[in-house]
Amino acid sequence: MKLLLYQWGANNEAQLAESLRRLGHEVIPFAHECRHYTKDLELSMALIGKLTGAHAEGLISWNYFPILSLVARTVQIPYYSWVYDCPHFTLYSAPVMQSVNRIGIFDEEMVGELQAKRAAAVFHLPLGVSPFQTRKAGEYACDLSFVGSLYTGEYDYYSLLKKEDIPKAEEAVSRQVFCYDADPLGEYLQEPGEELSCFRRLLREQQLYPGEEYFMTDEEIIRAAILEKEVTIRERRKLLSAFAHRFGKERDFRIHTASKNPPGELLPYVKPPVDYHTRMPLVFYNSKVNLNITLRSIHTGIPLRVLDILSCGGFVLSNDQEELREYFKEGEELALFSSPEEALEKAAFYLAHDAQRERIAGKGQQAVRERFDFDTQLGKLLSR
Repeated sequence: MKLLLYQWGANNEAQLAESLRRLGHEVIPFAHECRHYTKDLELSMALIGKLTGAHAEGLISWNYFPILSLVARTVQIPYYSWVYDCPHFTLYSAPVMQSVNRIGIFDEEMVGELQAKRAAAVFHLPLGVSPFQTRKAGEYACDLSFVGSLYTGEYDYYSLLKKEDIPKAEEAVSRQVFCYDADPLGEYLQEPGEELSCFRRLLREQQLYPGEEYFMTDEEIIRAAILEKEVTIRERRKLLSAFAHRFGKERDFRIHTASKNPPGELLPYVKPPVDYHTRMPLVFYNSKVNLNITLRSIHTGIPLRVLDILSCGGFVLSNDQEELREYFKEGEELALFSSPEEALEKAAFYLAHDAQRERIAGKGQQAVRERFDFDTQLGKLLSR
């Protein structure tokens, strides 16, 4: 099949193009800024010209762009998109209902929510991963590492509200931190009372309303964009601070992040961010324990970060997640925790048991290559 690949700067665009070619498809690269997800006339006209001029048989992209779906319907070809972000608000736009769509989503709960809204073109598709180039690198060798955002000063909308104005929300957020078997946020949003007006005002001020062509409720936007982000911020700060306190003096603990103004107690451990393709694999391979703390808006899915670590042969210590337990054997292919205390104890245990940790890392690498091979997963998308 002759496929036009829309390029917007995603980390794995080159990997996607290479995989498409290995699967026997002709790839037509197309890079163009998207200025509006549903009403970008300049992008639409350029894309239509490229598609018709090249006689493309399909359109493909990382993540879902409604404008691409609209163009695909115009030229009557299928649009394949593979979603790795969560939340991903464009999935709640009217064009998601179109029959030209083939939308693979890595989070099974999100798939169910969209199908309940009659988005028939979405289906569950865990992400895939290809082997990274790794090697021993002394500059990245350490005992414990975390690679990711702290979300300090990065669209931290919750901090713009006064906590005394939203006491019920504050209680729900506090209860949700490291709570995996209950849903305080959902319970709160069923009856937010007068606090809803505070959040709606924030949505307007920060221009978080996606547009009238979207079918998300205010409560869904508030949860994903504001409340779950705040829970993530608190979980990451609390757990990383606990690791610094427990291991900081005796172990080499590193936090690779691009976040500005990290909390003071973490500053001694903060290192520069690492390039996804060249340096990040070296961190994963050369760290004894790689810590994953999933973004809270990912409800069930396997984060790409976990697959990346495993593919590099790194040992994963992650918060518990439904699909991680479904696809991996805990204690044999990775390690999971349900509380900060459990995370600390498991980290200490595996740091003290090299052979067991290395055996688990090896089995995890084998498992991810067998079950999440990039070409195989991509083939599932294209067969829809």
